[in-house]
Amino acid sequence: MTKLVLPSRKGAKPKTTNFIPHSQLTQHGPDEASIIIESGWGEDHFLVTIGHYPQGLIMVFSPRDEDELEVVKKIVTCSYEYATGQVVI
Repeated sequence: MTKLVLPSRKGAKPKTTNFIPHSQLTQHGPDEASIIIESGWGEDHFLVTIGHYPQGLIMVFSPRDEDELEVVKKIVTCSYEYATGQVVI
């Protein structure tokens, strides 16, 4: 699997409720989920925060420009690799 390395997300975090418009749900292993949250690219889905789902279901914030789009592509690729066990080249 590809090691996930992300830059810190700049700017204000989107206001959150149980639903974030224009976000993506992705599934990750615990290590990758922690990297995404700590770098500011997403947060635990509310089902995780209330204990109804194990850690790893992440609401990824939508990109605001082309540079951020590349980061979100990396996050989605990591999720695909986690789900399928196949490495994307």
